[in-house]
Amino acid sequence: MVAPLVSTRQRRGRHVGLAALGLAVLLGVGARFAQLGGHPIWHDEVYTRIFAAGYSGPEWASVLYTGVPLSPDDLLRFQHTDPALGALDTMAGLARDEPQHPPLYYVLARAWMGLVGDGIGALRALSALMSLLALWALWRLMGRWSSSAGRTDPDRTGPDRTGPGRADPEPAEPDRADLERGRRRQVLAVALLSLSPFFVIYAGEAREYALWSVWVLTSHGALLRALDGAQAAESIAKTAKRWLPYALLTALGLYTCFSHATVILAQILCVAVVARGRLNRTSLGAASALAFAALLFLPWALQLWAHLDAFRASMDWSRAIVVPTGELLRTLAQNLCRPILDLSDALQTPWQLAAVAVCLALLVAATTAFARHGPAGVRTLVLGQLALPVALLLLPDLLTGGIRSMSTRYLLPSLLMVVALVAWWLAGLRRPALRRALTAAVLGVAALGTLRAVRTPVPWTRALSAALPAVAAELNAQDSPLVVADRERHHPGNLMALANLLGPQVRLILLDHPQREALIERLNAGPSAGDAPWLAEVPPGVAVYLFSPIPQLRAAVETATGRPTRAVVHDLFVELWRVTRD
Repeated sequence: MVAPLVSTRQRRGRHVGLAALGLAVLLGVGARFAQLGGHPIWHDEVYTRIFAAGYSGPEWASVLYTGVPLSPDDLLRFQHTDPALGALDTMAGLARDEPQHPPLYYVLARAWMGLVGDGIGALRALSALMSLLALWALWRLMGRWSSSAGRTDPDRTGPDRTGPGRADPEPAEPDRADLERGRRRQVLAVALLSLSPFFVIYAGEAREYALWSVWVLTSHGALLRALDGAQAAESIAKTAKRWLPYALLTALGLYTCFSHATVILAQILCVAVVARGRLNRTSLGAASALAFAALLFLPWALQLWAHLDAFRASMDWSRAIVVPTGELLRTLAQNLCRPILDLSDALQTPWQLAAVAVCLALLVAATTAFARHGPAGVRTLVLGQLALPVALLLLPDLLTGGIRSMSTRYLLPSLLMVVALVAWWLAGLRRPALRRALTAAVLGVAALGTLRAVRTPVPWTRALSAALPAVAAELNAQDSPLVVADRERHHPGNLMALANLLGPQVRLILLDHPQREALIERLNAGPSAGDAPWLAEVPPGVAVYLFSPIPQLRAAVETATGRPTRAVVHDLFVELWRVTRD
């Protein structure tokens, strides 16, 4: 009578576990849609709206940066769709101003805005829906891991013994334990990705990264299918049909994000290992698929070449800022933990450092187990995808300076592998009690991070615009405030985002760089303030503010008005100074 009781308990435990994982998936899906319209729009999302609407930089800058008082609606005009502009205008604006952002997501966003509206909540819903496709793609990919040729499993056969010069073993038929373990890995991976605070945040952001995650996962799956289906002899038509999905998904990835190149490098490494560095049907099929993807991407590659100066200027920030090596490595460690552990934008306390250390130990354990016992046909792809984006971003930072590796979004392919590796390892643990305890702890930590991200007014990914709600609160509390700003640093995007939070009584004067320099010269020339009477004599009831002014402009205003300025909002990226009345 003992065996049936044990079997019943095992079945009941499995059902409870699957139900808990299903609940985790539902909570993660709900979190993706919980605050789509609640969080304020920020710098990068503003540019999504502008480009998707079909406007380019010169078009809106020439209208706004004139030194003439504007209302918030004047700035919002360029964030709404115009029926006279279409997808071609979107692509032309990107090619001219931001060629490092390929057009696929922005064209889709343009079509989406035409269907459901151009509000920020509606636009973020597109990313949320794409993130659900990523859950499906990870489910399929984890299933492919279990069915890839040459797989091994530590619970049945021990570590893989294949290698160059050895024949691959015949794939073993999966037994019931294999199938159960594989399904458990699929469900746990989807649950962890669903609850991951990092991926929940980007699922609620009007940017291309949720879509990119779909192409990363599906292109990996297509590559493994193509490799698994390799036959000693097949027609050219069958070979082309087998590799075509991979080629198309690779092109879609490139048309979504240039950093998809790191995904391709990991896939090339995988093919090289599978083909043992030889020129054979496998390597030739992969090379042909990549050549076709490159041909499909050629039109935008030519646009990038034609606007190379704009590309270099837009990426200057990533190499111009230099931070200490210790800070780089701390940030990288924290970023690798982001899919599970979301603390804050900086590690400040001993317990935070300890939590990151524990999370890293978990990742090291999962990676080591996978490197020793993972499916032979998948191992190189997964470990290469984990390591290559990190190495390609970190090494230039260490050697020449920069903060490339501190931009977590560029590590997205690596972070997807973090989720998959941790799920694979946890679901394969032999001791049920340990497996359930660790799984509950990992999902619990992820759920707490997601709850924190949803409830935080401005998530850490949007630090560039974190102070804008405070700026808006200060300005909206005044009867008729006047804000003076220019195009320095991140001002245009932040000002366009700020306009969404301002009341109609606010007026803004936007200065181009030549206008600003001329104004500083006139203000320093004498107390009349030249052509700026609103500074020479502040009218009663008008509060004058300077938005993130350079020190020279602030000093000139103080000279012309004879009044000091006072910082009312201040952080690393945004400042608001008020011209005092006493």
